[in-house]
Amino acid sequence: MSRSIRFIPEGGALVEVTDRTVQARLLLVPSQELNEIVIGVLGRAQRLYKVRICGFVALSNHIHALLWVDDALQLVGYFASNLAREIARLTGWTDKIWARRYQAIVISDEEAAQISRLEYLLANGVKEGLVERVQDWPGVHCVRNLLDGEPLKGLWLDRTKEYCCTEPLWFVAKCASPARSVQPHCKLLVRIGWNLFWWANFEWRVGGLKSGTEST
Repeated sequence: MSRSIRFIPEGGALVEVTDRTVQARLLLVPSQELNEIVIGVLGRAQRLYKVRICGFVALSNHIHALLWVDDALQLVGYFASNLAREIARLTGWTDKIWARRYQAIVISDEEAAQISRLEYLLANGVKEGLVERVQDWPGVHCVRNLLDGEPLKGLWLDRTKEYCCTEPLWFVAKCASPARSVQPHCKLLVRIGWNLFWWANFEWRVGGLKSGTEST
């Protein structure tokens, strides 16, 4: 089966990205360790590719993201592949992590369409009946950052430096950072913002969605 074309309109667009685990397995069950890894990998990808992240949520068997991108979607491929390796290390899962290549859909530039997709993303966790409020989801969710300004802090594990630090001294000397004291862990922040040029009153709009994403 051929791959769908990743077309981004000239000037950039809001894109909804979904990636699901193989056989819908619960490989992303929230934990403090996994949450830090997810945010750390996402933060590293954002630092490398300078993509605006407008929304993000990680459920137990899939992820959703709203990204404002100018051309390609290298960030998603980088994020998915690096996160897959970390999940395999953490869980001991030896098969592939993702069911298939991620799905990326360009959202219409109409305000109603974009708000609708943001509402859908924010409602994850509540619409499945897992929690009463979106803020209660124990996994990675952008809602606390959007509503309260609470930063998403994660941990990026530099496996290259970690590998160098575990090799014999003769090999370490050839590495870019030869000192054995190099820390392979780097704390990163994910910058999330619904910063589209036409959205003037951000807090009022997102705050207004809060009641709509609570369980009744």
